[in-house]
Amino acid sequence: MNKRTIIILLLILSLQLILRLPFLGVPLERDEGFYGYAAQRVLAGETPYRDFFDHKPPAIYYIYALIIKFFGPSLTAIRGATAFYGLLTTLAVFGVGLLLFGAGGGLLAALIYAVYSGGPFIQGPFSNTEVFMVLPVTLALFFFLLARREKKISFYFLVGLLSGLAVTIKQVAVFNFLVLFFALIAKERLKAARPSAGLLAGFLSFPLFFVLYFWSQGALADLINCTLVVNKHYLSQSPAPFFFFDPRYGLSAIWEIILWENGPLWLLAIAGFALILAKEKKPLFLLLVVWSFFSFCGVAAGNLFFGHYFIQVIPALSLLAAYFLVYQIKNFTFAVKGGILILLGCCLLFNLQFQLPFYTKYNPYRITEVVYGTRTFGIAYWASAKIAKEIKPEDDIFVWAAEPEVYYYLGKRALTKYSFYFIWMFGLIPRQDIIGSLASGKPTFILLTDYQPAFPSLEKLIAGHYNLKTKYYSWLLYERKR
Repeated sequence: MNKRTIIILLLILSLQLILRLPFLGVPLERDEGFYGYAAQRVLAGETPYRDFFDHKPPAIYYIYALIIKFFGPSLTAIRGATAFYGLLTTLAVFGVGLLLFGAGGGLLAALIYAVYSGGPFIQGPFSNTEVFMVLPVTLALFFFLLARREKKISFYFLVGLLSGLAVTIKQVAVFNFLVLFFALIAKERLKAARPSAGLLAGFLSFPLFFVLYFWSQGALADLINCTLVVNKHYLSQSPAPFFFFDPRYGLSAIWEIILWENGPLWLLAIAGFALILAKEKKPLFLLLVVWSFFSFCGVAAGNLFFGHYFIQVIPALSLLAAYFLVYQIKNFTFAVKGGILILLGCCLLFNLQFQLPFYTKYNPYRITEVVYGTRTFGIAYWASAKIAKEIKPEDDIFVWAAEPEVYYYLGKRALTKYSFYFIWMFGLIPRQDIIGSLASGKPTFILLTDYQPAFPSLEKLIAGHYNLKTKYYSWLLYERKR
């Protein structure tokens, strides 16, 4: 790379950081709050699944643990570390674009990703699993392209290693890996044995490491139960096959948000997708199309369409959009170029009415309310700060039912293995297991949050042994009778 390319790339990364600044103080939502809580338990020597319940793959807990250990537990530390991590993904997108389109196309892809990966409605500036997953997924594609060019088995091992890491962050990364695996077999055919072996050896490394680790901790059965059996139960509770039309989290509902926030990106990417299918014969561009399609399959594999699911497809969309722009600059007439620019300009102006308030008007509490459609996560942060002033180091607190971020903010261990409880857990985890621990432990405080599935035994315990201490909006804090 020449000096000019490096300078432009640094400017793109600087722009990306600037666009993340308003989100550094945004309170954690419940999934992020649980990852933080899990990280605290890991740093305290506990083992996931055995000592605390969840059903996500294990790598995310250790990523959060590293962030908290080296940068601290504050919101700014978590959001800031995530923002710098996102810069690495932008560099990975640039690397893929460099190999496919040259330096100019790589810079264009990086710029598009830097801008659109931070959309608040796809929760790009936040710290969900998808944000951490897309870096190894994109790097795997980069090393795959490099391996095709350099013919080195070690690069195929890296492709597999990065893909395996991505799968241990979130399972849907397997779709992207399968594309690369079958592309390798289709390309090499009779010569595919050694590179395929290297690819598979790398891919199995991280999953095998975690299996051996949990086995050594006597928690292998817990790992299998939580990540396989519990997830099977979780998916069985989804409204499929009609989840595309779920009024709140179906694709038909989320698409409206994606359209207004990322409209130009989708338009350019779809045009690039169609252009490659219609015009291109080069295998690497066709690989990009298939890889992009399977990225969307990863988005659609969940039982519902949450905004942060779409982060997985942003690298693919950025590369397709860059391809279209590079192609149209070279081959389209002046009139067509002008029409495209006018259309994109109108879309961008329309997008600004949704984006601009996040940078000029909203505070962190308002951001979380607009993005998630609820004040719950802002209340959790504010209420935790108030409770922290009253609670003593020796005091216990029980939070019912689905806001584990309170435990994280307070630095308290849940009294039971279950730091959250959702309706989908009915029939899987008896609530009586929870009330038994509470009755024997009798926590100093019990906090009832917005989300409260009926729990008569808890209500009876509160009525007999607790007094209402404080209300935080609709949240109720009870203190044990002296």
